[in-house]
Amino acid sequence: CADGWLALAMMPLEKLAPLLDLPALAGYTPDDAFQHRDEIKTMIASRLQEKTVREWLDLLEPADIWAAEVLDWPKLLQSAAFRKLDMLQTVTRDDGASVRTTASPIRVNGVRVKNDMAAPTIGGQSEKIRAEFLR
Repeated sequence: CADGWLALAMMPLEKLAPLLDLPALAGYTPDDAFQHRDEIKTMIASRLQEKTVREWLDLLEPADIWAAEVLDWPKLLQSAAFRKLDMLQTVTRDDGASVRTTASPIRVNGVRVKNDMAAPTIGGQSEKIRAEFLR
């Protein structure tokens, strides 16, 4: 897009064709689409450069097309949606080293479990594991 990147989910090309004003897209069968995916991606990418992300979203969202702006890391961290997802956590190793990182997105019964313990250093638990085998 003229001012950023837009991600489009997979969908029938005949639905996307009129919205992007690319009638050639409607002519691809699902088998053709897979075989000609690079050609199709090039056509779509070229068309998307003609408008801004906001202009495309204003056109695609009302048509129930899954599309979203692709954010860089600073913009993602500032977005309300990302903050609401609570996807960041700080983990700490036994040696005190801490890292701010993403949390697991997996939820069980609606709850995401976070663990503040970081992975050990390489070889950091070798002696403990060897001792277990010697028991």
